[in-house]
Amino acid sequence: MRKAKRIGIFLALCIISTAAIYLTSNNTAQASEIPRPDEYYFVFNGQQKQAGTEYEMKSQNVRLNITAGTWEPETEVTWVSSEPGVVTLEPTEFGSNFVNMVRKGPGYSTITAVVKHGSYTYSLSCLVKINLEFDYQKTGMTVATTTQKRYLLLMK
Repeated sequence: MRKAKRIGIFLALCIISTAAIYLTSNNTAQASEIPRPDEYYFVFNGQQKQAGTEYEMKSQNVRLNITAGTWEPETEVTWVSSEPGVVTLEPTEFGSNFVNMVRKGPGYSTITAVVKHGSYTYSLSCLVKINLEFDYQKTGMTVATTTQKRYLLLMK
């Protein structure tokens, strides 16, 4: 019984010292330092929205970016519009996490940001709705379409 207690105490001390060495080393990233997908937000002209929400685009151009609690310089973002006939995405000089959305026609488009942070890759999306009433007043007609083939290619 005494031998088992000594072995147990020895193992506990080994675990505690290993944890202390790990926590004091500067070469490892803590799990809390890596942004989780729920920490990323879309920012439409300064208006912050969570991923998965809908945004109604009322102007011709909107600056869109994605942000997280921490943003590392090596983080890369690739932007995709499911309906380029509704909303196109143009790069800006501010880096890959910024993009200009340009309104092309009425309808809906899913905007997806593929965020690569180190060895982690996240795909975050939001739905952009073009103001259909404005287009009806301007052109006299309203057309809202989605192309399922493009959407399926995006998902693959």
